[in-house]
Amino acid sequence: MSTMSPDQYLELADSLLQKGVFSAAHPFHCAVVGTILNEHVEQRTVVLREWVLKRRTLMFHTDIRSPKVAQLESHKHCSMLFYSKEDKLQLRFRCHVHLHHDSRLSRYMYSRTTSSQQACYTYPFPPSTVIEGPT
Repeated sequence: MSTMSPDQYLELADSLLQKGVFSAAHPFHCAVVGTILNEHVEQRTVVLREWVLKRRTLMFHTDIRSPKVAQLESHKHCSMLFYSKEDKLQLRFRCHVHLHHDSRLSRYMYSRTTSSQQACYTYPFPPSTVIEGPT
């Protein structure tokens, strides 16, 4: 791959990210997103739900109650990291954040999820809640 042109790398990245959107088994299906909390970096794994090359847009879902939402509202930038051991390729993105909640786009994206994916957002405890025992 070291002899590839920048355009060829972009084509490869586009192809791999498209595969990541549609295949849960693909290494680019999950990414690490980095946000800022006070002066510290927080990281967690998210599922890639959409990639649009023309707009250089990456989309993922999150529970509105998640601490990362407040972090993304406070600091409109984040980073995303994808890694494929098989392809020996790492993609890093510096992102400008656009949050969509209860909007036409968010409703459309939610409608494309399965019932089991939607069930993840009905759990009574917000993400990052410490759970002391079985519930």
